[in-house]
Amino acid sequence: MLNMNTLTPFAFLLLLGLVFGHGKPDADTEKEPVMTKEEIKSLRQALKEAREKPQVPYVLKELTIPETFENGEKPKIFTDEELAKHDGSNPDLPILLACKGEVFDVTEGKDFYGPGNAYNALTGKDASRAIAMMSIDEDEMTPDLSGLTNAQLEMLDIFWEGTYKSKYPSVGFTQRLYDEIQQKKKDEL
Repeated sequence: MLNMNTLTPFAFLLLLGLVFGHGKPDADTEKEPVMTKEEIKSLRQALKEAREKPQVPYVLKELTIPETFENGEKPKIFTDEELAKHDGSNPDLPILLACKGEVFDVTEGKDFYGPGNAYNALTGKDASRAIAMMSIDEDEMTPDLSGLTNAQLEMLDIFWEGTYKSKYPSVGFTQRLYDEIQQKKKDEL
């Protein structure tokens, strides 16, 4: 019996290919498939059980608000109205977007985030849901993460860390995130 817990993602995909007919003998080499019929049956059963098993909810990486940034500046807390002014329409203001409540200055990426460009819809707001869903649909431009899948929540963390935190300076946080953190601190007392 195959142990699904020990398979690497690559091995899992390879096995899926074998299950769905890609393991048939090669006409040129006459090699036999790597898996027997019993192993394929076992894999199908394991896949069925995995689909029926309740998923452990993905937990987003925690975000905290520091007293000061590394450069010594205090983070700014942005209301929705303040953040909306930074959508790229005013050339005198930096272009900002929020992801998971953290506000980033994406002015350096104005070829992507500036007016008329592909990701401008994400600016001037916390568009965490749209980022998680890889969407630029106006209805998804919200910080509300309810109903997202584990994969979408994980994607949000990947973009937050791999794109925004690694490429753009953090300039502050949304009022919503600040209020949530303050409420959590009160609840813990």
